[in-house]
Amino acid sequence: MFDEPTHNFGSAMQGNEVRHRFTFKNAGTGNLVILSAKGSCGCTAAIVSTGPFKPGETGYIDVTYDSRGKFGRVFKDVRVDSNDPSSPAMIALEGMVMEGHHPAMATGEVLFKGSCAECHAIPAKGKEGKELYEAVCSMCHDPILASKKMSLPRQDLAFVSGKNLKKNIADGLPNTSMPGFSMKHGGPLTKKQIKSLLKYLESLKPSELP
Repeated sequence: MFDEPTHNFGSAMQGNEVRHRFTFKNAGTGNLVILSAKGSCGCTAAIVSTGPFKPGETGYIDVTYDSRGKFGRVFKDVRVDSNDPSSPAMIALEGMVMEGHHPAMATGEVLFKGSCAECHAIPAKGKEGKELYEAVCSMCHDPILASKKMSLPRQDLAFVSGKNLKKNIADGLPNTSMPGFSMKHGGPLTKKQIKSLLKYLESLKPSELP
């Protein structure tokens, strides 16, 4: 049982690391063993205190969120697996990341390396079209997941001219957090993959999107 399953950290400047300690109590009748605690993406990490925990004992999970290259509303959850019959449990960090001042392409350097690459680059491997979009684009461009201030939602991207959209995907947008995703800029996408994204978004124009 967690004292605070969801922690609102308020606001943080882009680039800062957000940290919070989630405290839990063994409310059962047997020993509690935490098997793992995993963040939903590479920018969220969790460290669990040692156990097992006897009935009534407390423990903690330290969660950190790396806000480099991010801004807007964020909600990052952590899945906690244990020997509790109701496992898994979910805990989460939520809040706002305020845009910082950084070089236009700095986010590209961040997104395609280290922990950020686990969400923004590595999942693109071997994927095309809709599958590729949902693997690396939807987290920033679908309105349910991202702030509209941050990016154009999928239905609006469908109506951007093919020439401009191709350039934006391949080369990025200056003075924004949109880096160039083509391999020539250090991104994960081949020319064939970019072409498949354009074809997929083009196919959405006559459709009524949710």
